[in-house]
Amino acid sequence: MINLLPPQYKAELKEEENWKLTLILSILFLIFLVCSTLILFSIKISISGRAEAQKILLL
Repeated sequence: MINLLPPQYKAELKEEENWKLTLILSILFLIFLVCSTLILFSIKISISGRAEAQKILLL
């Protein structure tokens, strides 16, 4: 397929494509950070619950 767009429009399309890609990757990275934080928080709660159970058993 032959691209008949002028060079200026090609550059604008490429810039828009790069912007969308950057936005998508940023959103995915933020989702990853939120999920990681929630997983670590749930592990912390689980471990602290087990520690409290051990304290009760030792008394």
